[in-house]
Amino acid sequence: GHSSNLSTLETALGPEPGHAIFYVRSHRNVSGFIKDWEGVIESTIRVPIITLDKAISQYGLPKFCKIDVEGFELEVFRGLSQFIPLLSFEYHYQEPYFAKAIDCIKYLSGLGEISMNLTPSQNPVFAFSEWKRKDNFLDFFLHKIRDIPSYHFGDIYVRMKAKYERTP
Repeated sequence: GHSSNLSTLETALGPEPGHAIFYVRSHRNVSGFIKDWEGVIESTIRVPIITLDKAISQYGLPKFCKIDVEGFELEVFRGLSQFIPLLSFEYHYQEPYFAKAIDCIKYLSGLGEISMNLTPSQNPVFAFSEWKRKDNFLDFFLHKIRDIPSYHFGDIYVRMKAKYERTP
């Protein structure tokens, strides 16, 4: 709380400005905006929503952005229309959240050139020694990940370049 480099906002990120119902669960770490997410709902809170674009316009472009919003990742990304150099988001290998992770990748690839890596189940070690382009990453993600139990959930890391950014 006392760092000049940290701003705490009483708001959430979403696809457009407004308000949404936040579901508070008995296990607080799985609370979120998806009503049928896991866990028992204890209460609800009406929360203001801003977009990631609005947060960037107010506070600047982050070098890294971690999105861990219990199934609401795609909705957060829909409020983003520009690249962020590095970001991560959580994935779960169960429907409908696996399909949403793929939709996140497709959405982010529309913002510019991306390369990806991932970490499995709370393990801070990248799966690949070299970052994968979208097609190679999706091949692994769609066809091989289901056979590796430690990869049934984790974080996808995305490096982005602006759509028209030139590499020297």
